[in-house]
Amino acid sequence: MSLLISLHAGAQVNVLTYHNDNTRTGANLNETTLTPANVNASTFGKLFSYAVDGYVYAQPLYVSGLTIAGQGTHNVVFVATEHNSVYAFDADSNTNGNGGLLWQVNLGPSATTAIPAFPFQAIQPEVGITGTPVIDLGSQTLYVDAFTWDGTNYFHHVHALNLADGSDRVAPMLVVASVPGVGNGSTKGVMHFQAHQQLQRSALTLAGGVLYVCFAGFTDIPNEDPYHGWVLGFNPVTLDLLPGYVFCTTPNGTVKQFGSFAGRGGVWMGGGGMAVDGNNNLYFATGDGNFHRLQWFQRNRLWG
Repeated sequence: MSLLISLHAGAQVNVLTYHNDNTRTGANLNETTLTPANVNASTFGKLFSYAVDGYVYAQPLYVSGLTIAGQGTHNVVFVATEHNSVYAFDADSNTNGNGGLLWQVNLGPSATTAIPAFPFQAIQPEVGITGTPVIDLGSQTLYVDAFTWDGTNYFHHVHALNLADGSDRVAPMLVVASVPGVGNGSTKGVMHFQAHQQLQRSALTLAGGVLYVCFAGFTDIPNEDPYHGWVLGFNPVTLDLLPGYVFCTTPNGTVKQFGSFAGRGGVWMGGGGMAVDGNNNLYFATGDGNFHRLQWFQRNRLWG
């Protein structure tokens, strides 16, 4: 795989989260380099590229003027792959002693896909880091979710990586969560987060001193139900799951009520991150599931 660098990144605005900020518009209203005059076939294009070890579904992030351990100050592009690797690359040149690579860490064995044990087809040949990480510049930390497989079991871990060298600032947090619920897949009135059923697709979000991580499902796996959508809030310092910050989209959707649509409600959003307003209210969309199906039936009763 290759990452293409098509712009000299010096003096650019930091990109610390998906689409620049928590409004998710993608607008950079502070652009100082690109103009209609210089973005043309003769002056704008590929400068160099970097090879990485897996597919890149997450948006690369960018920090200017960052001090890298033992390597001085650089403008840095951070790239996460489905092989569970995170790279820090020099954004301006690939001609240093390591070919522009400043550091690289691997966060554990990715899950092999399109196999009998895990017949997921949409992302091949592996699933590791899919959702876009988020960076807290104040603490110099990159947060990311890694999906791993030990040959038998599947896990999600949330990591807090030091921007200077990629080391874990605290021990990675195994994602474990539950809410009251009697829906599809619940046990004795409790709905549990099941790592092997949950794809971490949407971008991570920092808002109001909380790190939010959202989950959906692997929808093209036969008989994969029940999966559910989850929004989980973590302490960004300790990575502890915060009490009262656990939300399941479809905890009470039963097969008796909704048939094959019971549960689901995944938070994919095409890889986008939750939007956040000035009061730290969160906005996101779900796909599939009894919540959407119930809305559809209600509309048909009202309008049909």
